[in-house]
Amino acid sequence: MVMWRCIILALICFTNGFTQALETLQCEQKSSKKCIISMIAQSDMAAFPDLSERFTLQIKGGDLTTFDASMCDQLKHLRKLQLGSLGLKELCLSSEQVEVSAAGNRIEEVNFSNSDSPFKLQILDLKNNALKALNGFHVLVNLIEVHLENNELDFLDWEVFKPMSKLERLYLNGNKIGGVTANEPITLPVLEYLSLANNQLTSLDVSHWHFDSLVEYDFSSNNLSRVDNLTGQFPSSQVVLLANNQWYCKWLQDTLEHFNETYVTIRGQDKDCEGITSANICCTPESDILHEDTEWLNKLDMLEKEHKSMQMDLETKFSNLKRNNELIKLENQLMMIVPTLPGVESNSSRKNSMYDLSEQKFREIKSMADLALKQVSVQQEECDRSQRRLAYMIMELKKSFERSKKTIARTQTMFDHLQASISNKMTSK
Repeated sequence: MVMWRCIILALICFTNGFTQALETLQCEQKSSKKCIISMIAQSDMAAFPDLSERFTLQIKGGDLTTFDASMCDQLKHLRKLQLGSLGLKELCLSSEQVEVSAAGNRIEEVNFSNSDSPFKLQILDLKNNALKALNGFHVLVNLIEVHLENNELDFLDWEVFKPMSKLERLYLNGNKIGGVTANEPITLPVLEYLSLANNQLTSLDVSHWHFDSLVEYDFSSNNLSRVDNLTGQFPSSQVVLLANNQWYCKWLQDTLEHFNETYVTIRGQDKDCEGITSANICCTPESDILHEDTEWLNKLDMLEKEHKSMQMDLETKFSNLKRNNELIKLENQLMMIVPTLPGVESNSSRKNSMYDLSEQKFREIKSMADLALKQVSVQQEECDRSQRRLAYMIMELKKSFERSKKTIARTQTMFDHLQASISNKMTSK
């Protein structure tokens, strides 16, 4: 009898616990088309309420590391999914969803439910997550707006966006993208906004980017020195952001002239410029590209030697200038002594003759000293300018040398990605 009582009591406790687990996932407003759940936990017993009459699910917070395929199946009829900061690492998207927001989590992987019909997703917000790749995103053929800023993407292949003919706004800023590739022409006919700002780009070639509706694009805060085939590529462009890069002055000047002729506005400015400033955008002189590291080093050594030689020459000129100043002081002293020379007072005519002769001689000396001082002053200013130019050239050559090494590393990374992509495609075939 006692045993049966214990069993019944245990069943009651279990039933109460199960009911409470389900109750934690009840919608706050039962009559609304939007189900709001304040907190959720990753639990085997947790289950979503009946959402068959709901269009939107919003989960504000909690601890839910995995939003897997089973959850996709439960929520496949929902149109909007809004997930707050849950610590998500994995997300599943279903074909019926139109809008999904899961910003501010730790999402590393996005999976897609099996579906025979095209995905209807139009707006996707996954900013501030930990995505390193966009595997499988090509199925999102109806996307209009995509937020992927502040993730960990290090490479961009336009191939994944090729099916997205309705895409209007694409945010890729704040990642670690070091290379962008388009092996074949990519056409996004209605793309109006593109941001690649605050990445690690060193070079871009936009010749295959056919974005005829692009109004505004942001390439700021990278390490770009030029963008090949940019002028005339985006016929609808009105606003461009270019600040905080390493632009070559010649390329920048030509590009800005083109923008001026086509009424494109340059938004954003550089505050401190070491090189020539054009329209408040910094640039650096373009140096000849040397293919061997030894050529770079030899040229730098020669420039540094020339710099030291000019410094020594300048010190010599300063020394001469100092002697010329001493000559002027001596002249002034002699001019004061002449009237008091012995015997000059007893013979007035002799005094006047000697004084006139001395005055003429000293005037000649003073004239010669003034000329020498002027020449030294001019040479000093020229040496100062030359020193500044030479020091700047050495600095820029060293910067260019470092950028070249980074470019080689980025190119190798791009090659590795391309090789892996080709290998994967061949394997899948």
